[in-house]
Amino acid sequence: MIRIATEQDIERLRQVALLQEVENTRLHQRLIHLAQETSGGARR
Repeated sequence: MIRIATEQDIERLRQVALLQEVENTRLHQRLIHLAQETSGGARR
């Protein structure tokens, strides 16, 4: 496990940032999908 508050390796921190960005994008897409399902179900 990496502690980003104390990590000194800049390349490792860059990799963590890239992974976080990918995961955030995935989660946002999932949230949009779930919100569309919810709003679509309310119209029935």
